[in-house]
Amino acid sequence: QEYCSSYKFGVMTESDQVGDIFPVNCKLLTKEEITCVADKLRAYIPDDEADLIVPEVIERILGTEFCANFRDFYTDNNEVQFRRDMTFLTRRIGFYGTQQDRKCLVDNGIPQVILENCRESDDSDTILNMVTFLSDISCKDNMVHLPSLVKDGLYSKIKELLVKWRSNDDIVDWLLYMIATICTGGTQQDRQSIVDSRISQFILENCTESDDSYTILNMVTVLRDISCEDNMVHLPSLVKDGLYSKIKELLVKWRSNDDIVKRLLYMIVSIVSHETPDSKDCGESHAEKLVNTLRSSSDIVRDIIKSSTTRSCKVIVLAAILLHKYLISLNPVKSSELLEILVPINNFTSQEISKLADNIKEIPASEEDVEKQVISELVTINFMDKFCGLYEDNTELQYRRDLTYIISRVAALGNDKVKRLLVRKGIVK
Repeated sequence: QEYCSSYKFGVMTESDQVGDIFPVNCKLLTKEEITCVADKLRAYIPDDEADLIVPEVIERILGTEFCANFRDFYTDNNEVQFRRDMTFLTRRIGFYGTQQDRKCLVDNGIPQVILENCRESDDSDTILNMVTFLSDISCKDNMVHLPSLVKDGLYSKIKELLVKWRSNDDIVDWLLYMIATICTGGTQQDRQSIVDSRISQFILENCTESDDSYTILNMVTVLRDISCEDNMVHLPSLVKDGLYSKIKELLVKWRSNDDIVKRLLYMIVSIVSHETPDSKDCGESHAEKLVNTLRSSSDIVRDIIKSSTTRSCKVIVLAAILLHKYLISLNPVKSSELLEILVPINNFTSQEISKLADNIKEIPASEEDVEKQVISELVTINFMDKFCGLYEDNTELQYRRDLTYIISRVAALGNDKVKRLLVRKGIVK
């Protein structure tokens, strides 16, 4: 308390604080030195000062033999608090350090030591340090170190940790965050390995039990990416494990959470709009099976659309497409209700034009026919006749961005008749 007070009132400089945490003559060669530095690093740094202080402390740590001696230190001393301290220091380096700092950790085999020992510990603090460290090493620096960790058994260890620590929200959240980040930014082989390790199966088995929105958000992100990426090659495996019934349960339970609903709707629309030659399962395609599973939930999707003032544009667009193109019509046709949502134009105000541009941007690439319907509707309401006047009468930058974006989509997807109209109405000129 005396230390923090002196720093707060300007008595102690940043350099003084770094020196107090890590004295110049400290070599990190003894258990006592390691524990002392870890304790001070935990206790003395206010959150808003960490970005200034920790990097300098890290520089001093990496100037010792700490990394080179890590394996021997860790394996030769099984005292719980000491292992907490060791893993805490590596966690701080992984989070606050530079790319070169993390490379130093990898080059010294520290992730390998963590992976070898993470199953054995029964101390939640140590495991949380380990999992946070593995997440940073795996996911930062454009995932350059991920292949090394995968080679050392990362995915199988994640699955084991998820099972063992399923009741610890902090540990589970870090594990799921790591997997979600890898699924989104990793390769097809990464996603295949996650499926092969049965991590996706674990998520499906547990996704309807948690009441923590952050946990569910990461779970849904994993399911979305594994289902929809790589030409949906992993979809049959997830369907076999009960994906569709879980999607329905999650949509019902989390209907008020915009971020979760957004990912669920993206996954649903991507699946129902995607057909492959081998997608039939007992006479029913994966898309048809999902539509039939969700059809009884049409009222929930309709309620999501009605709550548009509290929803993101993406959620409303996806919900509208799902409801009016798939759930309430066995044969997708031009829907006036859908177009009323996607083309909210009455007086061509700047707010209406902005909303229209946002809606068009959120139409998935797989729904090109919907975007063409929007373009046809723009012709019907004489948008091309009004374009030049709208552009010239309003010099606001964002308004002109929106107008030109809309007309660029008209030019890209419009038929020959529409393209000729662009010229005839003086829009090209």
